[in-house]
Amino acid sequence: MITYMGSVEISQAAWVTERVYALDEPWRSRFLELIASYAQIKQPDTAPSRDEVVGWLGDEHLNEQIRLMLHTWTHRTN
Repeated sequence: MITYMGSVEISQAAWVTERVYALDEPWRSRFLELIASYAQIKQPDTAPSRDEVVGWLGDEHLNEQIRLMLHTWTHRTN
């Protein structure tokens, strides 16, 4: 179970969730597994729903971690 230290607005959690789901495979699944692991959720063999991920990313610390990881992963240098 997640111990919430702070929470973010649902719109921000939904925005980060949509960025995760926009990733191509296999990265989408890997990010979802990572998020579930950080949230200390035992995932079944199926992918979590967007609503579940939004709930997990409502945790301020987890949201920031994933946001930064997504930025690093998707940032392109020219």
